[in-house]
Amino acid sequence: WSSLPAAGQYELEVAATANFAAPLVEETTMDASYQAADPLATGVYYWRVRGRNLSETCDVAGEWSAVGSFTVEKEVIAPDFVAFMPLLVRP
Repeated sequence: WSSLPAAGQYELEVAATANFAAPLVEETTMDASYQAADPLATGVYYWRVRGRNLSETCDVAGEWSAVGSFTVEKEVIAPDFVAFMPLLVRP
C-alpha cells in the first residue's frame, strides 16, 4: 500500500472472507508494507489497511482501505529431469 503523510502507523487485517468476520492477521506496523512471519495456507485471502495518526494530542484511525485480495498457491518444485534421463550402458 502507499504511505500516508499523516499516518504514524498502519493497521492491517487479513482474512479468509471479504467481510473480515474472523481476521487471521491483525497487525500494527510503522511501515507501508508487511510480510507475515508464518506462511498462510493455500487459498484466497482478503486484506485491508488503514492509517493511524498518533501524537501526544491525537489518536485517530482513518477509514479502512478498499479490500484487496491475493492467492497463496502450493509451492511447486520442478522435477529432477536428470533422474529420468536414459543412460547408455553399452554401445
